[in-house]
Amino acid sequence: MSTSSQVVGGSGATPRIEIVAAEPQRFAATPIMNFKARITEHSQREIYTIALSCQINIDPARRSYDPNARAALFDLFGEPERWGATTRSFIWTQVDVLVKSFTGHQTFDIPVACSFDTELAAVKYFYSVTGGEVPLTFMFSGTVFYRDDSGELRLVQVPWTCDARFGMPVETWRGLVDHFYPNRAWIGVQRETLDALRAYRQAGGLPSLEACVVELLERVDSPARTGEGGT
Repeated sequence: MSTSSQVVGGSGATPRIEIVAAEPQRFAATPIMNFKARITEHSQREIYTIALSCQINIDPARRSYDPNARAALFDLFGEPERWGATTRSFIWTQVDVLVKSFTGHQTFDIPVACSFDTELAAVKYFYSVTGGEVPLTFMFSGTVFYRDDSGELRLVQVPWTCDARFGMPVETWRGLVDHFYPNRAWIGVQRETLDALRAYRQAGGLPSLEACVVELLERVDSPARTGEGGT
């Protein structure tokens, strides 16, 4: 698991941010991953609060992939021969956080809601990789409110160069999503398609929409198998 940090402020308050862990949030109604962040401010100024915006990007080029993962990631990156150009950083999500007052150092959570919608590029990536870590970059912006030497409240903008890298274990994400949606996945369809599936289910007396899809796939597969038999 890799971590790094960058300076947040210029002159005045100069805290540093690093991501130290990723843990599933307990007792949540939906899957939420808490990224544990640590801020250190070496000048010992009193930080009143930090209004922090965090964009989290996935950096696929920063890890290796086995043949199965390469095949599964074809929809995202195309042929492996083109991955040098196609495996560019892409956004997972963006989160706003208020960091409470502190002097010296502080820890806080960056909560990220984890969807299981496989139509989303980030979720498709998570499902496709097996083992190892998901290379992430946290890009911070926002405003630091602090008290100067005279006690006056000041502010400084978080520069666009502020970021931190982190490797999220793949199994941590899988364990979180599987806890809420065991052996389930989600795909989006047009409303007309959903209405047609419901009508097919009712006409066939099938127990679920999944049973409709399974039966339709079997119908498509059966002629192919018959043809292979040379009939």
